[in-house]
Amino acid sequence: MRAMSREQIEKLLDALRRWSESCEHVQGLALVGSWAAGREHAEADLDVVCIVNDPERFRADATWMSEVDWPSAGLSVGHWTDVDYGTARSRHLKFGGGEEVEMSFVSPAWAEVCPVDPSTRRVASDGMRVLHDPNGLLGRLLIAL
Repeated sequence: MRAMSREQIEKLLDALRRWSESCEHVQGLALVGSWAAGREHAEADLDVVCIVNDPERFRADATWMSEVDWPSAGLSVGHWTDVDYGTARSRHLKFGGGEEVEMSFVSPAWAEVCPVDPSTRRVASDGMRVLHDPNGLLGRLLIAL
């Protein structure tokens, strides 16, 4: 895996934010994990959580991938694999230059605060940077943590 520069990551996050703002199905978008917590390292991929009403839709239909402006971050999707983590449907994207991004699609229930799900608490507490939160779901989650 090739590490991305901070500048390239910010361009990628901006492209994902613009896409999420234009997609009516997206209710929230956040960077999570080591990059969000400022503990990135050479082997760290980028982990993004996307809150949508129907996570399975984003696995079954790859149209969303062509809607993201990857080239603005100097990226082109090479291939991907899908992984099911129970409540999350993740697409592990591998780009032409060796960069990696994990896009996890979750339902709004993932961000519920009464009570906060233990796996959500673990992921969000490990580092979460909100990128798009039109309904305040992620903001409420951060306050509840």
